[in-house]
Amino acid sequence: MGHPLAATSMATVTPQEFPAASLAPQQVAALQRALRYVDEHLSQPLRVTELAAAACVSRFHLVRLFRTGTGASPLRYVRRRRIERARQLLPGAQLPMACLAQQLGFFDQSHFVRSFRAETGCSPGHPSMSLATATPAPALLSPTDHALVLIDFQSQMAFATHTIDISALRNNVSLISKGAKGFHVPVLLTTVAEASFSGPMFPELPQIFPGQTVFDRTSMNTWEDQPVIDEINRIGKRRLVMAGLWTSVCIVGPALSALAQGFEVYVITDACGDVSEEAHERAITRMVQAGAVPMTSVQYLLELQRDWARGETYDLTTGIARDHAGGYGIGIQYAKRMFGAQEGGH
Repeated sequence: MGHPLAATSMATVTPQEFPAASLAPQQVAALQRALRYVDEHLSQPLRVTELAAAACVSRFHLVRLFRTGTGASPLRYVRRRRIERARQLLPGAQLPMACLAQQLGFFDQSHFVRSFRAETGCSPGHPSMSLATATPAPALLSPTDHALVLIDFQSQMAFATHTIDISALRNNVSLISKGAKGFHVPVLLTTVAEASFSGPMFPELPQIFPGQTVFDRTSMNTWEDQPVIDEINRIGKRRLVMAGLWTSVCIVGPALSALAQGFEVYVITDACGDVSEEAHERAITRMVQAGAVPMTSVQYLLELQRDWARGETYDLTTGIARDHAGGYGIGIQYAKRMFGAQEGGH
């Protein structure tokens, strides 16, 4: 039975306003049904299939309704509503935070705290929740809070990749690999059927990570390989950044599996590729709907640096950008040569 505090506060939460003008009347009605269902079941696990059934539409149309009507995916909207209710309950809550997290529909206290920080930028109950502070959002990556997982960058996988030029892909893989190594981010390398079908890794990877163990698998889903999981557990990071080939198979599998087990997943989309634009885009959409965060290779590198006053990694970051970041890198080279700027390393 739910705690009386949660039940009492349920009525104070009402569906958010949404741009009805952009939806047909029947679509507005369907979205309202889904929003009511969310607010009436926030303390319970909620799945897209349940919301679609409550709205009397397909999963596909439900996602489109939420994107148009709320600006968020269904699951992101659910998290947002749970955090809104948490902010209502926290000032007078008498429950331990672990119990409050359960009442709000989170897996556990850790899941609640991570979600709260991602939405608000501060911890639950922080006295300065309404004040701006010069601190980064917890959702931003730092070198010490994640591992980089590089999946199936192999010859056979590259042959059929048509969503990105292979030279650009290899460049982006080199960029994120050098960035991870330079910032001492734990890196996991894995291949599939290297000897019998898919062939060797891109040559850049063993050059950047000489002597590092490569976990070869038979499973298409990296997350179903026990030695890989043992290494994930040994590394001990609950936030994973993934890139690899192909997006729709070798990235979707581990991304969804990790998310289902409470990990945070980021996907470097321009260091992934697939057999068609449709396959790549549908895969990214599917992962984002499940809670994954998309980003780009240059974004990954600059997020690790994040402050040009960090002199110990300044030359590393600008040197990698100079060599691999396209026009931005050429600009660094130009500024150093023409004006004596300090960008670009030594």
